[in-house]
Amino acid sequence: MKTKYGVFSANLALFLFIASSVQSAHAGSLEDGIKLYNAKDYRGAKPHFETAARNSPMSWQAHFYLASTMMATGDLQGARTEFTTASKITTNPEIGRRCREGLERVNKMLAGSSATGTARSGSSGTSSSSTSAAYSPAAAEAAKASAGSAKRRDEIMSKARAECAAIRSQAAEQIKNEQQNSNQQFRHSDGSVKYDISDDREAEINREAEERCKRIMEIAEQTCKSYK
Repeated sequence: MKTKYGVFSANLALFLFIASSVQSAHAGSLEDGIKLYNAKDYRGAKPHFETAARNSPMSWQAHFYLASTMMATGDLQGARTEFTTASKITTNPEIGRRCREGLERVNKMLAGSSATGTARSGSSGTSSSSTSAAYSPAAAEAAKASAGSAKRRDEIMSKARAECAAIRSQAAEQIKNEQQNSNQQFRHSDGSVKYDISDDREAEINREAEERCKRIMEIAEQTCKSYK
């Protein structure tokens, strides 16, 4: 426990610089992606939107554009995930409506693909062997889809956990930097007097980090539910 020894204002300049740098990286990736998207270079735009979504997981713009790009490039499962994520993040009713429209289009396209696969399976003839039925094209496709969904869920949760680990690491680095640049003195339990930050400030930084992690994990868990 630290006891305050002198009262001075904390130096937050470094923290503000770090925060602005993250925002700038997100804005740059999003802006570059939008330029390519508007030029109909969807494959070129996709990595920029993925970077923007990774750097700012609570940005509905990044997830919405990534969903639209995935739909344009044929990644319908990915588009459904990103539209779902964007709809949960945004507070804008119009954007929410557009996300729902995107989901409807993706679901119709997925349903159409499924119906086409079933029709092909039916026209190929029916085998009297139960083994042949078990390994029919439709069954194989269903098994493949199930395995793909499980893999995608693992990827989503792994990505969320990695983002949380990065956030906690940034919080620890922020505490360290604020301690090094603090203008406040505290008497520690061993009697020494050092420049430091208050226990309340340290707890606040950790609490904000954990709240961000909680939101990220909640979104990831909700997104995983769309993969059955």
